[in-house]
Amino acid sequence: MSLRLLAGLAVFAAASPSLAQPANFPSLSGEMVVDIIDDFTYRSQNSAREQNDLFTKSVLALDLRFNPLWSIETVAKLEPVKGPTGENRVFGGHGAWVEELFVNFGTEDAAAYVGKFNPSFGIGWNQLPEVYGKDFAADYEIKEKIGAGGFYVFDGDAYGKHRLSATVFFGDDTGLSNSAINRPTVGANSTLRAGRSRKVDGGISNSESLRSFTVAVDGSDIPSVPDLTYHLAL
Repeated sequence: MSLRLLAGLAVFAAASPSLAQPANFPSLSGEMVVDIIDDFTYRSQNSAREQNDLFTKSVLALDLRFNPLWSIETVAKLEPVKGPTGENRVFGGHGAWVEELFVNFGTEDAAAYVGKFNPSFGIGWNQLPEVYGKDFAADYEIKEKIGAGGFYVFDGDAYGKHRLSATVFFGDDTGLSNSAINRPTVGANSTLRAGRSRKVDGGISNSESLRSFTVAVDGSDIPSVPDLTYHLAL
């Protein structure tokens, strides 16, 4: 039997005085979320599996905006890149890396972007409850891809708001795929996320060319069914 405890902290950071005056550019805004998680297997028929793992899953998101249309957006993460080794550990096996870094042109209703990003495909890791719901759903999350994408929001009034998005991409095998602090190797038993990714490692979309794609439609704010939201993706 295992027990997971989760404590979280969210910090909204104003990194530039211009944030108080949105008309002034350039402006820098950010959000930092720190989750402290204790995963404790306190009883097992195999005593070697009775272990405690204290770790963090932290996210830093920054938005550097040059004017109302142009911006550079980035997301960096700090979390375990190595799995438990059978012994108790405190903040062990962590790595830090840049998960997203892209140039964005547009507004909340329509935009195009290019760079490294997470394509829209699935929502379970944001919607399912803890303790392990998000972990299981993240198995099919598509992330850390290089390419281009865009979206357009249709406001149908009586029919609700619907967002159509599309991307083309390939897996990141540039220096941005590397992690700091720890850089596990591909295929090692304890590797949760490898360090520098390369084409020779194989895997879906690891092609160095724009051969992969996603298309998604999201909907909400439908007056006849106000609590309904949906997400369809290919």
